[in-house]
Amino acid sequence: MQTAMVRQLAREEGEYSGWDLGLRRDINDWEMEELSALLAFWVFPGSVEACLIKWESPNKKPKAKVLWTIMFFAVTWSIWKERNNGVFNGEEEKLEKIIANIKALEFSWVSPNRLFAGVRCQEFMFFWDSLLW
Repeated sequence: MQTAMVRQLAREEGEYSGWDLGLRRDINDWEMEELSALLAFWVFPGSVEACLIKWESPNKKPKAKVLWTIMFFAVTWSIWKERNNGVFNGEEEKLEKIIANIKALEFSWVSPNRLFAGVRCQEFMFFWDSLLW
């Protein structure tokens, strides 16, 4: 089921590919800026598998590299959960809430890592850019 849902999110139009989040409304400019900061405007390869293979951190700092490495999984998991929430419960989450969930999920995954000792969840939520760059 998860693979099918992820495949449904991957869209190809000619030589361009990208995510189709299946949102039920247009994204506001400020929401696009927030999403862009989170995903750092990368070009989506022709398949989810190719995306996973090519996914790498543009920053080689240790913390940033760890965050970029797991970001693909956090984004994919969060989109899958949101799509299921819409399909099975008829509910829609705001984009800023989805982004906050992605950040919180990443925090929960990396917080046991000693590299992130002393890093608080608030830093993930409000100073995300400083961790990635």
